[in-house]
Amino acid sequence: MLSILLRAELRIPVIANGNIQYLADVIRCFSETNANAVMSAEGHLHNPAIFVGSQPSVYSMCLEYLECAKTYPTNISIVRGHVFKLSHHALNEHPSFRQLIGLAQDIDELSDVIHQMQKTCSHCSINRDISLQYPHWICQPYERPKSEHSTAADRQSGAVPGNTSELSCTPKDLLSRKLILQEERRSRRDAKQNAKAAKRVAAKSKNSLCNRCQSNLRGVQCPSMACRSCCWMLDPERVSQCAAHLHDKRRRICEK
Repeated sequence: MLSILLRAELRIPVIANGNIQYLADVIRCFSETNANAVMSAEGHLHNPAIFVGSQPSVYSMCLEYLECAKTYPTNISIVRGHVFKLSHHALNEHPSFRQLIGLAQDIDELSDVIHQMQKTCSHCSINRDISLQYPHWICQPYERPKSEHSTAADRQSGAVPGNTSELSCTPKDLLSRKLILQEERRSRRDAKQNAKAAKRVAAKSKNSLCNRCQSNLRGVQCPSMACRSCCWMLDPERVSQCAAHLHDKRRRICEK
């Protein structure tokens, strides 16, 4: 009632927000607040089709989002974060894909992981988490575990919790889950660092050492298969016209 009175007094558009998880929440919010618009944060991140009223598959939403990311490029870490949000429940069922998504370095690699996860989930028929309203491969909201303080407040106020399976967990269970998630993040970070180190080693092995000094990396396009310094020592007149080591400054010196 208070929100309706405030809306009547204000001369600016009013946007309502808070615990919007399904389209039914949007409709109820309009009726109870008389707001001009309703927005969603977490619910929209887990189900981009929330305002359409549909529950699409995680994979269709992920692949559609990746196509948008190709059209409007951004940092791969941001893209990866959105994929984690969209596939939260599916990753809880198949945690092995969490590390693959964390190691993906571009959109094509992310698409490959999503296709692999889609193929794996095609053989699933039930959820291990019985608290989920839909199968884990369907976009649906995620509810954060409530603290003991908020749980006690709900009991005193007579609030009826919705999908709150975590409320039945003991503090020891919640601590164990937190430690497991921390360990998973640590292992993903270590795996990512190892993967980057392996790429550096592979890149160095492809570019063998200079044939003359055997200490610096040779130029890939150098006909003498030498590094920059040795290339100029072997061919000071630049007869070979080495494209790898013929820079503007050197070219001016050569012309003089």
